[in-house]
Amino acid sequence: NLNLWIAHDEMADVEWEAIQGRKEYQDLIPNFSASENKIALAWWLWKLSKCLPINHVLSLESGVLKELWSEDLKLLGNYFSGSNESPAAYLGLGISELILKDWQLVEKILGSELLFARFLPAGMHKLELGLYLRR
Repeated sequence: NLNLWIAHDEMADVEWEAIQGRKEYQDLIPNFSASENKIALAWWLWKLSKCLPINHVLSLESGVLKELWSEDLKLLGNYFSGSNESPAAYLGLGISELILKDWQLVEKILGSELLFARFLPAGMHKLELGLYLRR
């Protein structure tokens, strides 16, 4: 029951490709273990929604890490030791709870794509799981 508006360039014309016999449906699903592929953020949201209790998509941004960071840049060093000029994406997911085994599964799925994560208060009975991904 998670709805998300995405740009047309983030969607694959799955039906057309399958009708034309060019691709099988399973071939259109990205290989999530291949870190050299830049997987669309919409795919990450779909994949994460299968293992996390996501209630809201609070933020979905892509750009340079220092532009995605909403606090004083000095605090970024507490979470990330690389360059703040690194290309990154931010997924802000509203969740009601986070169970350790679910978080461990997310870490496994994202692998080296995950730069770092933060757990922030986001209102009454809600957390913002902030995921910073490599782009």
